[in-house]
Amino acid sequence: MDNAFTLRIQTLVNHAFYHNTSHWLEPTPNGTKIQIHIDPAYFRPVESDSWSIPHWLEVGGVRFPLQRYEALQRLDRWSIVDENRRFSKVHVLEDGRVGTRIKLGLRYRAEQLTMKNKKRRTRAKLIAQIRGDQELNYKLDYIPERRRNKWKKKYWGLKQRLLHPDYRQQRKDAVEKQNRLLQGPNLR
Repeated sequence: MDNAFTLRIQTLVNHAFYHNTSHWLEPTPNGTKIQIHIDPAYFRPVESDSWSIPHWLEVGGVRFPLQRYEALQRLDRWSIVDENRRFSKVHVLEDGRVGTRIKLGLRYRAEQLTMKNKKRRTRAKLIAQIRGDQELNYKLDYIPERRRNKWKKKYWGLKQRLLHPDYRQQRKDAVEKQNRLLQGPNLR
């Protein structure tokens, strides 16, 4: 998703509310501006008793239905709906196309890695957690010593994940096997 500019839906709705405007131009990193338009029903006179939530948001000529949900029992959060899925961001490609991550076929960098490279990356991150640095180039059999300020139990857990990368899955499989044994044969 390196070639896409991201617009957060919550930020756009907040901008409309605080600036009391239903349309504006949003600057993009390549120097152009993109037209943003929100449902004008959102803006009612202050003396009016009726207030309506916005039903749509238009970014660069593409209209998305808006959906409101409540976070932490009191905060209004906004997302767009595309193909029965909620998205909190709209992406704008360099060529000007606008859409959600799924619609534009964008993938995160981690989704593009092979399984071998994913494991190598996970291992490098675990080593970096143990050592407390950001260097991600280590030999495959390298296991760092515990730092003085690192808890022994935390170090032990990270070390086990380095030594046994499939440890968590093995533990889940063992629990499932134990549950099947406890249930016994189904004699109905």
